[in-house]
Amino acid sequence: MNKFHIDFETYSEAKLTGPTGVGSHRYAADETTELLIACWETPEGEKFVWDYRIPISKLDYLKTMVEDPNLTMVAHNAMFEWCIMTYTLGWTVRCKINCTLARCNALSIPPTLEKAAEYLDVARKDPTGKKLIARFSKPQAKNHKVRRWNAENDPEGFKKFISYCVTDVTAEQGLDSVLPELTPFEQEVYAADLRMNGRGIPVDLPNVEKVAEFLSEYREQIKASTDAPITSAQGFKTWLNERGCNVTDIQKDTLARCTDYLCLKRDVLHAIECRQKIQQASVKKLDKMIAC
Repeated sequence: MNKFHIDFETYSEAKLTGPTGVGSHRYAADETTELLIACWETPEGEKFVWDYRIPISKLDYLKTMVEDPNLTMVAHNAMFEWCIMTYTLGWTVRCKINCTLARCNALSIPPTLEKAAEYLDVARKDPTGKKLIARFSKPQAKNHKVRRWNAENDPEGFKKFISYCVTDVTAEQGLDSVLPELTPFEQEVYAADLRMNGRGIPVDLPNVEKVAEFLSEYREQIKASTDAPITSAQGFKTWLNERGCNVTDIQKDTLARCTDYLCLKRDVLHAIECRQKIQQASVKKLDKMIAC
């Protein structure tokens, strides 16, 4: 198979993961997102490293491979590289995509590159990577003396970041060498997932924003109708136990059983009903739609 292995390191003010993360597509399309480092190894075994101080034209060789339908790109969480190529660099990805993360998931192997490499006993990922990403890939706190670290104000640190990217490619190659390929059906499912995520779905944003605003107001009305800390899981559990409603959790089924207790006081029953309503009125999914 004519494979090339690749890894990117980026910078952005957009948050990629976590509760407020916008996901790979929105992240790559954000106007603040930049490609900092690219490392790749060709099918012939030549390894190349590029960073933002080098003219972007030096990536033309990589772009040629990406646009070749006879080649296969191997990466761990290849969707991220696909997004950076498509939205940040504006390339048209025509090569086949082979994702070692998807191959790990197919076998219930730990999905992160670091843990998968350790589990399969192949070339290790650099354990300092998280600190380097926090330093160079994200803006620093507003009260920090340096708002953004880069090769100019931390040349030694950035050298380590480049080495980290190179190590990632080596770890990916190690996984690729021992992991079975996806079955043809699994590969079709992966490719379909990639296409669907790239295409997205149409969203009526004006109406989504109106619904989110209505639900936010509704949630405030619910919170104002009780003194119980209904938005805090631990706080509400403690509050219930202090009032004779002994629970070990406040899951949906647990609270539903509590409402059958005739001995509970009216304010406790009302608080439980408020907690149930406020959970139903969650705006998290709507906020994600608006953010993306």
